[in-house]
Amino acid sequence: MKTTPFYEKFKKLGAFISDFAGFKMPIYISSIKDEHFAVRNNVGMFDISHMAFFIFRHPNALERMNQVLAANLTTKKYGDAIYSLILNEKLGILDDTIVYLQSNSEISLVVNAANATKIKNWFFENFEIELERKYGAALAVQGPKSKDVLSEVLSLTDIDKLAYYTFFEKDNFILARTGYTAELGYEIYFNDQGPKHTIALETWENLMAIGVKPCGLAARDILRLEAGYPLYSHELTENITPFDAGLTWTLSKNINNQIPKKKLVGLESPDRRAIPRMDDPIFIANNKVGYITSGSYSFFLEKTIALAYLDRKVSDDFKEVEVQIRGRRIKFKIVKKSFYVNSNLRS
Repeated sequence: MKTTPFYEKFKKLGAFISDFAGFKMPIYISSIKDEHFAVRNNVGMFDISHMAFFIFRHPNALERMNQVLAANLTTKKYGDAIYSLILNEKLGILDDTIVYLQSNSEISLVVNAANATKIKNWFFENFEIELERKYGAALAVQGPKSKDVLSEVLSLTDIDKLAYYTFFEKDNFILARTGYTAELGYEIYFNDQGPKHTIALETWENLMAIGVKPCGLAARDILRLEAGYPLYSHELTENITPFDAGLTWTLSKNINNQIPKKKLVGLESPDRRAIPRMDDPIFIANNKVGYITSGSYSFFLEKTIALAYLDRKVSDDFKEVEVQIRGRRIKFKIVKKSFYVNSNLRS
């Protein structure tokens, strides 16, 4: 099993570590609740080094990449970060990705760790695009205080120039203002490729020294669930289309519209003991009408929340369903999938 450059740091902190996409990753360090609140109220940092950062270099990189991705890159400018989908011939979702437009001849994209080999092979086999993997160390720094701490630790005087979903390149890293928590946040992709990862580890220590809380994957999952953000292998798969997932806004090309038979929705319950899990069935009376994709208790919102796919007619015509959880049917209200909305996220 692989480890990231920050593995020993988490191990020293006593983190609970488990397998995730072939990597030994921290699930939580202090507690899931503490880490969750640190990001919502202050600032926390996550190890995202397991994500696959690919670079495509070619004289016509922009044109070539634009043939592959669902988004229309030609409407964007250099320095933009674009959320896009990688679709198969049936419009199933192979992965979701963030694309970084560096120049006409150099484009980078970050894909999910579990899909790295699949995506690299798919690009080459279908489009003869050779993706080069770079940046072995990466941190996501998220929360209302993230800009202040990064400005200090990275000695940045121009961080205010970073608008939502843009990035810039420095000598030792790429800094992007994106995120997966619905808070102000940044991703740092370090380019020190040596085995010691000196700059990345020094940055970690400096962030720790000013009180940035290390966080694990469990808190990150609840944060993204509160925001209604999809997770690959849960809300997104090769059998799910952008029309099912409510991601048609990512389709900037002439892709034939489809009428989906199901819809991704939010579900909520005040019962904190009723935590639905992936694939738990959903019923109206004795009719199965859908299934859970993700579920958790939200410490911040103080209720149980879930994402689920429901039959289209049900999602339009009904306000309540029953989820079968460990043999019991629990009532859940159908709501918008964005449980937590940060009105200042784009400012």
